[in-house]
Amino acid sequence: MRAIKQLVIKGVVLPTIAICSLLVCAEPSKAADVTFLFTGSVQSVDPTLHASPDNLHLGPMTGSMTFDSDAPDNGFGNHNDAIKAFTWTIPMGGGTYTVSWASTAHTQVSLFDGSSDQFDASSPVTGGTINGQTPTSWSMFLEDQNGTVFSSNNLPTTPPSLSSFNSGTWVLSFLAGNAGGGSVIGSFSTLTAPVPLPPAVILFGAGLAALVGLGARSWRQKSPSLT
Repeated sequence: MRAIKQLVIKGVVLPTIAICSLLVCAEPSKAADVTFLFTGSVQSVDPTLHASPDNLHLGPMTGSMTFDSDAPDNGFGNHNDAIKAFTWTIPMGGGTYTVSWASTAHTQVSLFDGSSDQFDASSPVTGGTINGQTPTSWSMFLEDQNGTVFSSNNLPTTPPSLSSFNSGTWVLSFLAGNAGGGSVIGSFSTLTAPVPLPPAVILFGAGLAALVGLGARSWRQKSPSLT
């Protein structure tokens, strides 16, 4: 029995840990994809977006944006087609209303390093209709009038500190058919990055799962047959 267990450990547990180690080591290849997490609040809602009971109103906001930090600069600090994922949630009626990323095309992340530093982003969005109006686009604007936040026009791989900016707003725009529509405007409270799962935890989980499987096999071998 001990020999069998050793064979299983060599044949199952160790290969599992080795594979997970390779996956962990390969993770840096995805380093270009950067995710920012946002919290904030809705400060104003266009009256045309008040449709009882499903009206948009003031309250907390949460959101996330994933972009390619290696997206090329077109020469003016604009990184076109950079956003790869996006969600934005705001209060509606007694619940919430969420818009999401529509496509990479026509998205943009802009960073201007100069006498006044700016970090802006915009994206087409999709979501439910509110009072005959459909969400079309989302944009955000962060500005440091002192020009001390960034040292180049390269996109950041970590979130800049909100306290470094003099102003920060976001806008969710709607359209009613071919006519103009309303908008929702808000501010930011926090700008953070997701907390990654440590590689050691991944390896521990893989090894533990393999050992549990080994224990179950051993239990089945010791249990008397029911037939």
